[in-house]
Amino acid sequence: MVYVTGMSCTGDFPVTAGAFEPQNLDAEITGECTAFLTKMNPAPNTPLFYSTFLGGTGNGDAGDYFYGEEAYGLALDPSGNVYLAGFTVSVDFPTTAGVYVTAFDGPSQGAFVTEFNGSEMKSLPVPTVTLTSSADSVQFGQPVTFTATVNPASGSIAPTGTIGFDFFQRESSDDEGSQFGFGPWTTVALDGSGRASFTTSSLDARQTAVNAFYLGDASNAPAMGTLTQALTYIPTTTTVTSSTNNVPYGTNITFTITVIDQYGKPAQGFVLSGYGNLGSIVTLDNNGQGTWSDSLLPVGTTTIFANFMGYTGDAQSSGTVNVTITALGATPDPTLTPPAGTYTAAQQLTLGDANSAAMVYFTTDGTTPVPGVSAGLPTGFTIGVTASEVFKLVAVAPGYLPSNVVSAAYTINLATPSFTTGSGATTAMTVTRGSSSGDTGTVSVVGTNGFAGTVSLTCSVTSAMTVSVYMPTCTLTPASLSIIGPMAQTSTLTVNTTAASSAQNRTERLFRSLTGGTLLALVFFFGGFRRHRPRWTILGLFALILTAGITGCGDGTASGSGNGGGATGSTGTPIGSYSITVTGVSGSLTSTVGTVALTVQ
Repeated sequence: MVYVTGMSCTGDFPVTAGAFEPQNLDAEITGECTAFLTKMNPAPNTPLFYSTFLGGTGNGDAGDYFYGEEAYGLALDPSGNVYLAGFTVSVDFPTTAGVYVTAFDGPSQGAFVTEFNGSEMKSLPVPTVTLTSSADSVQFGQPVTFTATVNPASGSIAPTGTIGFDFFQRESSDDEGSQFGFGPWTTVALDGSGRASFTTSSLDARQTAVNAFYLGDASNAPAMGTLTQALTYIPTTTTVTSSTNNVPYGTNITFTITVIDQYGKPAQGFVLSGYGNLGSIVTLDNNGQGTWSDSLLPVGTTTIFANFMGYTGDAQSSGTVNVTITALGATPDPTLTPPAGTYTAAQQLTLGDANSAAMVYFTTDGTTPVPGVSAGLPTGFTIGVTASEVFKLVAVAPGYLPSNVVSAAYTINLATPSFTTGSGATTAMTVTRGSSSGDTGTVSVVGTNGFAGTVSLTCSVTSAMTVSVYMPTCTLTPASLSIIGPMAQTSTLTVNTTAASSAQNRTERLFRSLTGGTLLALVFFFGGFRRHRPRWTILGLFALILTAGITGCGDGTASGSGNGGGATGSTGTPIGSYSITVTGVSGSLTSTVGTVALTVQ
């Protein structure tokens, strides 16, 4: 025969009929691994002779690497008995009467040595284990008796041996202490009728799983029976009292909570106590009491609640008490700044109240504002108004009654967005005709009333003088501006003029030279000699003098000519005063964005 031992972490590891533990209790209860022992025939393709799990239910502690049990060593004696050695962390690891240590007591790992009777390591009939309770439901702390009855698979001979009882409880001996798990085994010998009973008052879970393991004998394989025992917690009563009542706002009040069970004993646990959706945790002392205080309870009657939650065995309960807080007075009426009225621009309204701690609640749909329900803001906060609205407001300060409801109507007549002349614009220019120096100015445009868009620019020149030719002209660079609000954008205004030509200038000088002595001489000549000379002689002499005067003033060059003798030319832009108007267009909007007084010299 071949004997194998080790550790299995599955529930479907192969076991044989009559196995000491046909189930992997660790895997089923806590998800951990357990030890196994297998006896097999070395011949191939032969069934297992004997195979069983060995262990308790573990403790579910990840610090144990999910090992409930593991067997490290195996030995045989001459009689064929098998000895296993390993470790366990299960407080309900199966033990027999009279052993050195009856249960694992932590905190880390406990060694075990288990002997398997070689004569019993064979397929045996599996008996039936029936487990019953003395009560369908038992109150916490009260005794309950469990009875296991083992009936043979066949025949009438009652099985012998022992029953191991354990149940789901708080395990004070495991790694973490006070965690729920199956507790230590309590072994009880079967009587002559195959029955064994166990009485306990230590149940602490409302639905307690109870196991009865039959360890088997020479004629019967091990078997197990289970049941779930209902447990009720002890009823409790929670009372709340206040140190004072019907007092002004701001008075400190202490609340005392007392919880006792139906037997008059102080309950142990904690209480969630408070009012509305506000609360705090209060831990009860050994007398079942706890206290808390508050000096900011709201004005009016407030219900104080206390919800008790017990640690173990005590049922939940609740209690309340009403306290009345009187107001310190009425809250002053709220204000809005600027006040109600008609405005041509959007407004930022500032909430105010003579009591700076007040909260202001308001509506704009005509309904009456309700403190704590309607929209509310502290004093000093602002509300933007871009259209006509009617506000209704009420203010409430801590410890005070609500103010009167006040109304404020705002009419907002917003001006049409447009554009106009901005800062830095040129308003006057003086240019020398034909010169390219000093002939530029600045056009500045800004938006008004929130205008944003593209403005196309044009300019025109006018004059009070009668000017038929060579009128000044103007250009704009760029010819369009992108305007966003009051930020000024600029374009360069250029004025174009025409200079007078040189021939025209000589003619003007000639006539200027004919004033005075020359003209007088001519007049004298005509007047003094007309009776003594023929008429043609006089005219010829005048032409000669005029020609000599012209040639004496220059070389005869005309505008656009070389040194030829042409007498034609341009008068140029007339000297004088002009007005330049700059017009902006954006969609349907047209506006004068610049006027420049122009002087041409």
